[in-house]
Amino acid sequence: MIRLALVSDSHGRGDTLKAAAGGMEGCEGLCHLGDLVPDGQRMSQMLGLPLYGVRGNCDGWENAPEEMVLNVAGHKLLLCHGHRYGVKESLTRLYLRGQEAGADIVLYGHTHQPRVDRNGPMMLINPGALMNGRWAVLEFREMGPVPVMKIL
Repeated sequence: MIRLALVSDSHGRGDTLKAAAGGMEGCEGLCHLGDLVPDGQRMSQMLGLPLYGVRGNCDGWENAPEEMVLNVAGHKLLLCHGHRYGVKESLTRLYLRGQEAGADIVLYGHTHQPRVDRNGPMMLINPGALMNGRWAVLEFREMGPVPVMKIL
């Protein structure tokens, strides 16, 4: 089984970075979905995990892409922060972007609220705000991907 740690909206909260890192044993990678990508870099170094990070609306000119596509265990993942797709109002534009990218899983943040939605075969996952103690693990099991929401 492959496991990816999912975090977003950490906003420089070092205490929650360390606390969440303690629960990420057995993960093969860390996805930081924006709003302080440098926090993801610190976590990646603490854990010795590869970082897949995208820039959020509070990241300014950070050297991170706005979006990223990953292929994991036969699944195509689209990573973005979500602010450019109006996710606080609706997930429609994000879903359409996921379709356009050919993704079957879309990972996003921005709303600070943990959420898992399905739209046909596509799964949209928001781990919530790490600054509020919310994060997730995406497990790729034999039966398919399963998001496991976490709270500190």
